[in-house]
Amino acid sequence: MFQTVPKAHQEMVTAALRWILAQQSKEAVLEQWKVAPPDLHLLGR
Repeated sequence: MFQTVPKAHQEMVTAALRWILAQQSKEAVLEQWKVAPPDLHLLGR
C-alpha cells in the first residue's frame, strides 16, 4: 500500500494514525474503521 504513496503523504498518514490511536481505544478505532474506512488509495493519485 505505502509503496504508491508519496513519502510526504506517508509520513502525514502515519502521524495521523498515531494521533488517532493515542486519542481512542483500539476498539473505538476498529469500529470507526468499519463504519467509514479511510480512502488511503486516494492519496496515491
